[in-house]
Amino acid sequence: MGAWGANLFHDDTALDVRDTWRELFAGCATPDVASSEVLEAFEDQLDDTDDGPVILLTLAVLQHDYGCPDPKLRSRALEVIDNGEGLAVWEEQGPAVLKRRQRVYAQLRKKLESPPPPLKTVRRKRLERTSLEPGQLVSVQMESGRYRLLWVRALAKYLGALVPDCVFLDWQGETIPDRDTILGLSPCIRRDVQLNVDFFKKMASARGESEPFDDEVYEPELQAGYTRIFMIESHKRDYPSARVAVLEGAYSFDLTDHKCSPTVFRWSELDEARLDRLF
Repeated sequence: MGAWGANLFHDDTALDVRDTWRELFAGCATPDVASSEVLEAFEDQLDDTDDGPVILLTLAVLQHDYGCPDPKLRSRALEVIDNGEGLAVWEEQGPAVLKRRQRVYAQLRKKLESPPPPLKTVRRKRLERTSLEPGQLVSVQMESGRYRLLWVRALAKYLGALVPDCVFLDWQGETIPDRDTILGLSPCIRRDVQLNVDFFKKMASARGESEPFDDEVYEPELQAGYTRIFMIESHKRDYPSARVAVLEGAYSFDLTDHKCSPTVFRWSELDEARLDRLF
């Protein structure tokens, strides 16, 4: 379970659904089209007893909060709440944890049954220009005090801006290793990686961008691969400069034996628990 709290949006799947829906809506898709595209993109997860309810609840809450509720989806989300769908994984963690999630369900029911606000729009993100360059290695200090290493393999176009296209190295520790040790490290590998290339192309088209991915690199179904991280910041305050440092010199790593899939992180989201779940 990719959740770190009982709140609906303390969950990786909910955040992915939210960010995808907002991005589509901001790219001039109507709310209905954005929702349909999200359901298509997350189709494989809808039948999952844990992720499926999260996806439906997240979409229903987004539609309500932005003043564009779909009666059918709202009814289905209320069924999820009434039937206790998605609670089994919380029950396994004990009565106290289950009770917290049940309280969240009750709050969601109250929200979905309340009148929605007037229709809102999603402002398109304006990303800050990065100062990082390909080949640089960045150390990131986690809240625990331990460090992780992030290699900038390239710059990628995302939402009209060039952002660092990074790979985490398979290492963490309390002190930064020497250069020779670093050069012997491998990228973090994420298992059961799947990527819907057609869906990402639709999102790019909605933003008026050209094809974002190379079909020879991005394949629809991958069983293992390193995860490319697009590091973004909407505001300069997002960048945790006190915890991030660029190491001296340029670095290069051989990634030819691995397929890759993209995911997007804000600098402010670089917390240890979420990275542990990812890798």
